[in-house]
Amino acid sequence: GSFGRGYVTVDGAGSFLAAYGDAPRMQVGRGSNNSNPGYGYGRLDITNGGVAGTLEVQIGRGDGVGIVTVTGDGSQLNAGSAYGLQSYYNGNSYVGDAARAVIGRQGGDGRLILSDGGTFTHENIDGLTDGPALDIGRDENSFGRLDITGAGSAATLRQNGPTGDDDDESATLAIGRGGDAEVNVSQGGVLNVLGDGANIQMGDAFNTESSQGSGSLNVYDGGIVNVDAGSYEGGFFVL
Repeated sequence: GSFGRGYVTVDGAGSFLAAYGDAPRMQVGRGSNNSNPGYGYGRLDITNGGVAGTLEVQIGRGDGVGIVTVTGDGSQLNAGSAYGLQSYYNGNSYVGDAARAVIGRQGGDGRLILSDGGTFTHENIDGLTDGPALDIGRDENSFGRLDITGAGSAATLRQNGPTGDDDDESATLAIGRGGDAEVNVSQGGVLNVLGDGANIQMGDAFNTESSQGSGSLNVYDGGIVNVDAGSYEGGFFVL
C-alpha cells in the first residue's frame, strides 16, 4: 500500500506469490519518500501452507504501516538470492550483497507475526552472495516488531558458506538500528541466526549521524534463540 490501503492473502498449499529479477523486493506498507509525501497501509497474510518470496522484504517504510502474518504449518515468507541479485544503486555497488530485510524503516511501523508453524527464512547463495541480514527498527522514529509463537514457528537468517568470498557481511540480526524494536519468541517458537559470523546486535545506531536505537529481545514460555556459527567464527551478541 502506498498513499492508500492494500491487502493481499496467499492461502493454501500450492498458492505462491513471488517477485524475481534485478534487485526485486516486496514492500508492505510504503508511505512517504523525499519527493512524494504520503501515508500507506499494507497487509500481507500467508496462511494454510501458502508461500511468498523475493530478494528483499520491507515491512512498514516511510511513515507507512505494514503487517505481515505467516500462519500455519507450511506457510512461508522467504527472502534471499534465489529470487534475484543486487546490482548498483545511486552509484554504489551492492553486487555480492545478499540484501537486508527490514521491519520498520524511515519512520515506518512494521510487524512480522509468525505463528502456528509459520516461518520466515532469509539466506544467501554460497559463491554468489554473502550477508543475509534483518534490521528491525531501522532509522529514527521507526518501530519494528517480530513475534514468533508456537511449535514449528521460526525465523531463520542463514549464511551459507564462508563470508568474504562474495561480500564482507555475515548473517546479522539488528534489533533497534537507529529506531525502536521488539522481538518476542514464545511457546516453542524459534529464532535462528546461523553460519559464519552469525550475530545479533541490540540497540545500535544506523550510521555515525543517527541516534542510538532501542531494542528488546524477550524469550519466554519455551521460546528458543540460536546464534550458531557452526564450524566458522562468530556466534555472538553485541549489546
